[in-house]
Amino acid sequence: MKIQFNPKDFLRKLQMAQKAVLGRHITPILENVKIVADKKSGVFLMATNSDVGIRIRVDCTIHKSGAAILPVERLVKILKLTKEESVMLKRSETGIVLYDESKHTELQMGCDPKEFPDIAAFPKSQYCEIPVGLLQETLRRTAFAVDKNSVRHALGGVCFESNGGLLDVVASDGRRMAWQQLEGVSPLIGRSIVPVTTLTLLEKILKDKSVDKHDGAKMAFQKDGVMFQCGDVTLFSRLVDGEFPDWKTKVPNKRKMPHATVRCGDLFSAIRRATVCTTLGKPAVRLVLDGGVLAVESRFVETVYGNPVENGETEREEFEESGTARITIPVSFSGHAEFAVCPKEIIDFLSAFNSATKLSVYLPADGKKQAMIIPEEGYTYVVLPAENWDYEEPETVTGVEVDGQNLPEEESMKKPEEVPPCPVDETETRILQLLSENEQLHARAEHYKALLVRAMRVIAKAKEKDRCVAVA
Repeated sequence: MKIQFNPKDFLRKLQMAQKAVLGRHITPILENVKIVADKKSGVFLMATNSDVGIRIRVDCTIHKSGAAILPVERLVKILKLTKEESVMLKRSETGIVLYDESKHTELQMGCDPKEFPDIAAFPKSQYCEIPVGLLQETLRRTAFAVDKNSVRHALGGVCFESNGGLLDVVASDGRRMAWQQLEGVSPLIGRSIVPVTTLTLLEKILKDKSVDKHDGAKMAFQKDGVMFQCGDVTLFSRLVDGEFPDWKTKVPNKRKMPHATVRCGDLFSAIRRATVCTTLGKPAVRLVLDGGVLAVESRFVETVYGNPVENGETEREEFEESGTARITIPVSFSGHAEFAVCPKEIIDFLSAFNSATKLSVYLPADGKKQAMIIPEEGYTYVVLPAENWDYEEPETVTGVEVDGQNLPEEESMKKPEEVPPCPVDETETRILQLLSENEQLHARAEHYKALLVRAMRVIAKAKEKDRCVAVA
């Protein structure tokens, strides 16, 4: 084998192939990459970890056909240090030699290329084609809802199910369900479950600059796996061996549910603010439709331990801290409905949509069944009520109510973790200004200052556990 290529382009595709070999390895040979050169079909890079395999076409000049196996990590490091515009890769009697203008590097092959499993080419028939942008959007709106602790079971993957000319893409972790329906796609797949790890790799491939966003991504389901083709990349993956739950029975009848329309950015901001005043480890917020407003409420009651008592080494002073939050959003609604939910289950969903998206929020009349949110036709999000909500209306108001009309303009929702927190001094000033308007609460200003400090500590602890919160 003898080929000549541009090291930058070769390196970029080699790193893409490297992603398929990350993780567990069954045999040492799978820690390598296979290079196959054929004057008729071209040059291909192949990598696999026995569950996922990737095949990438590389632009090279072929002087002699052949195959070779090389350690992918070492080859990546060598090409990163190469500054020439052209590199020659040649197979010798002892191994593989890389030539450039002034130097050469030789790598020993420890395995026979025939022992490396080949990744088959994408089939020429029996496949469906989806626009790249639409496939990216579908994966972003569904994959977040899988059970990441059960990657080898049915709920650890995304279900693809064909229904005539429609394709249903569904993900669920048992408590929530994201359902995207695509029209004009009619693959003969029945019901297949694709692992979320495969879809994560697919998303990275779709973002590569070699993939034309205006082209279509091809998808072919087989008995033992699924294949995707995007540009020069072919991705194979085994399917999850399991039975996906009957998800259609989990969709409630919206005709019998009270609902209101709200802007995605307003609800996103309100839930993030309410999350500050939730109990650490057991977060829950309550959505209340009452009259012409949608209120997002939360509360926390925690025991805080102070410094050890002077006369005892183990005894410590303890006291109880509590607080509430209530953020209101004006909506067009008459009646009353309440629903308690884990804030992360709503934030994950809202993060997949633009802040200007209009949401139809359907709440169960009794608050004990699942709620449903429909941002647009063809997409449905269903979530069960939180199990740890124990809300009792306090005798006196201990939180701050913020009118939804005065909410600041929301930043991009794609990366909510990058929204900078409000400085402590500005928050204290705002709270004191609100409290000074009521003489009865003005005397408790010091208490609110202590409560604010506690809230900031909760935020710091939450960030350590990757919870998505922000300061009101």
